[in-house]
Amino acid sequence: MLWIDSAADEFNEKLQKIPDIYKQNILELRDLGYTIIKNVNNHAICDNFVKDFENYSDFKNRDSEYYNNKRWIAGHSLSDATKNVTCNEKVLKLLDCIFETETIVYSSLIFWKGTQQGVHRDTPHFYTNPVDYYFGCWYALQDISPDSGPLFYYEGGHKLDIPSGKNIYNEVLKQIKEENDDINLKCLIEYGDKKIHTACQKLDSQGNKYKTAIINKGDCIIWHPKLPHGGSIINNKFLYRKSCVTHCIPIYKGVTASKQFFSDTYENSNKYKNQFDYKDYNYNTAPNGRKYIHNCNLEGKPCVQTTYS
Repeated sequence: MLWIDSAADEFNEKLQKIPDIYKQNILELRDLGYTIIKNVNNHAICDNFVKDFENYSDFKNRDSEYYNNKRWIAGHSLSDATKNVTCNEKVLKLLDCIFETETIVYSSLIFWKGTQQGVHRDTPHFYTNPVDYYFGCWYALQDISPDSGPLFYYEGGHKLDIPSGKNIYNEVLKQIKEENDDINLKCLIEYGDKKIHTACQKLDSQGNKYKTAIINKGDCIIWHPKLPHGGSIINNKFLYRKSCVTHCIPIYKGVTASKQFFSDTYENSNKYKNQFDYKDYNYNTAPNGRKYIHNCNLEGKPCVQTTYS
């Protein structure tokens, strides 16, 4: 568990040691599940990011699958400009305070259009030990219009009591009687489409908890690992929603995916120690000195992603 989610006495003790500039952000992450930092990237840096990405050879072919899909992975290492945005020092220093160690950029998603993705938590896809040791950071590369399908989230939804991955697995296994190759997908559907969706509907019925990120060029919204979020409806298909998400983790820590989320109870975390400790990992370095993972053979080569699973 992150210390920002700890009991009041422990939380207050830790908070006193945090630089004043970050205290309000940490309180918002604890209480609301998100925080918005204004003007973390100047407009010139955002423009250079857009220019470099639109000049990337595969993107320039307007008839290609690459151009017409909605998001790309590993684009943060394309150029100095993309690294400057995604390895933002102010954002990563805030996360350093929460992780109590150096933060690195683990992965990224680039969007030119809204995704209209359903509500979900990232937890199954970024499974860490200790659990939920990651943050999502959404950088606006232009002023975000409410009609462009902006990011949405449920304020306070990080506090929803959702069954653990292992409990979901056991529920699904009872339904299908025996384990098969489809069980992980069925678990994801049970977790997201049923448990998360239903819980968020109940939360919203108690007050207006559904929010959209109408932020400006250069702003960044950081969300709690458990905050339910997605992509809202695009009301104007001609509008862009140029933005980039990074997923950040503590240095020398690893991440596994949903299959392990639905099978690990953490009762014997040492069993998985080697999967989460990367003491000898050779990180790449952005121009500002911050470290990032280059996604193996995708260094400098954004890759189209066609699904939102």
